Amino acid sequence: MFGSSVSLSGSHAVIGAKGDDLHGSNAGAAYILERGNDGIWTEGQEIYGGAAGDFAGSSVSVSGDYAFVGAYGEDWMSTPDVGAVHVFERSDSTWAEKATLRAADFASQVTSVFLGCIRQLRRYRRSGQR
Repeated sequence: MFGSSVSLSGSHAVIGAKGDDLHGSNAGAAYILERGNDGIWTEGQEIYGGAAGDFAGSSVSVSGDYAFVGAYGEDWMSTPDVGAVHVFERSDSTWAEKATLRAADFASQVTSVFLGCIRQLRRYRRSGQR
């Protein structure tokens, strides 16, 4: 289900495809699209393809150089359907996974991700980009 969730920030969009079967039945995926100077959107990168039953891309968000991909069916430590949020950071034109957030370790990781986002936002504002 390409387009099951969508988020836009500047010239980047993250599109969720929660029912995508490329990596297994209902594994899901998320894709980055980039808008060129000519205004045309092109697919840049698949940033997360879950395992069977993960439903990756069920929720997505992008802000500046960070993208977040929800996978509500992701298993963890032999526990089914714990769910997770995968955090990606952009460097030039490449998006790399930086963290995986789950309810069990959410408190310890969210502070680090939040502070990183604040630093990026401050740099973005100082650069005069809007």
